[in-house]
Amino acid sequence: DDIVQNSETFNKRTKFSQEKYLKRLKKKHLNYVELRYPSLHHICDFVYDNVDNKSLKLRHDALGY
Repeated sequence: DDIVQNSETFNKRTKFSQEKYLKRLKKKHLNYVELRYPSLHHICDFVYDNVDNKSLKLRHDALGY
């Protein structure tokens, strides 16, 4: 409702255009988070990207052997 109130041209749009406008703005402004269990691959990628000198900059495929 707040999104509609901030738009000057919302009431001039067709019903289809209003739905399309709302869908686009919701997609743009709403955040979704998906929680997953970490896998060894994801943990190694995180360590490789974020932790300096702990993994000697080895990639996940090299750490598996």
